[in-house]
Amino acid sequence: MADLIIKPTSGTGNKLILQNQAGNAILTTGNSATDSIFPAGHTLQTRFNSNSTAASATTSTKQTAASHTITPLTNSDVLISGTIGGQVDTGGQLPYFEILRGSTQIFQTQFEYGADNGVYVPVLYLDTAPSGNGSTSITYSIKVWIGGGGGTLYLNYGGTYTSTILLQEIAG
Repeated sequence: MADLIIKPTSGTGNKLILQNQAGNAILTTGNSATDSIFPAGHTLQTRFNSNSTAASATTSTKQTAASHTITPLTNSDVLISGTIGGQVDTGGQLPYFEILRGSTQIFQTQFEYGADNGVYVPVLYLDTAPSGNGSTSITYSIKVWIGGGGGTLYLNYGGTYTSTILLQEIAG
């Protein structure tokens, strides 16, 4: 079968609108490829980064497990997922992680695992208010520390663990 090429008339304001059988727009183009409009819920872009650099987090020292930037459009959400790889040196510690948008904390929680056990901790959060504008990049970071009880969290312990962050822009 040959390619089917559909092109709107040249000029500002002429769009190509694909509709479903009910007559709802499922894809609308603008004057350029960056002006295309996708329905809510579609993944518009994905960014991934990993970090295998070993670091020690304590009650007084937060460490960045992983970070990355994304440039979302207006009204988009950003889904943040990833893993934290590490080990706590003794039991009874209170390890925490937080997610930052720039320097603003948008999520924090405590996680638990036994002493001297290496582990991957899953991270998942939907940022419904990233305030994107399509031209300004936003940096998201996952940071870890020990919240109480002393001890040390060895991030990316022994070179065998890697922390990751995956950012997905979701059309709003």
